[in-house]
Amino acid sequence: MWHVERATVGQKQRKWFKANACELYPLREAVVFDFIVCDLPFGQKFGENESAVTEDLPKILRNMNSFLKSNGKVVLLISRKLSSTLEKVSTEVCPTWKILGKYGIRLGELDAVLIKFCKNND
Repeated sequence: MWHVERATVGQKQRKWFKANACELYPLREAVVFDFIVCDLPFGQKFGENESAVTEDLPKILRNMNSFLKSNGKVVLLISRKLSSTLEKVSTEVCPTWKILGKYGIRLGELDAVLIKFCKNND
C-alpha cells in the first residue's frame, strides 16, 4: 500500500510516497520521482541470507528505476555484508546508475552502508 505524506521544504510543497520495497506497486506511467530513499530488507528482522536478498534486489531496483527521473537520486540503506551484492546487482540491472557516495553507519550492533546513486540517461 502506498502512503502519501506532504511537507513544505523551503518554498516548495513536497510529496513523499512510502511503500514496501519488496512489493511491486502499480503507478501511472506519468508518475516519476526526483529522489528515492529506501531501507532495503536486511538484518535480524529479515535475516542476512544473501541469496534471498539477491533474489529480491533486481525486482526492487527495476521498480525504482522505472519511476526515477533522469538525474534523479537514490539512497539505499543495506548491511555492510550485503553492500557489495547491491553494487553488483545495481550495475547489472540499472547500468545508468552511478555511485555518488558510500557512507558507513552503525545501527546498534549492525554495520550498515548508505549508498547514494544518480540516474544518468545522457
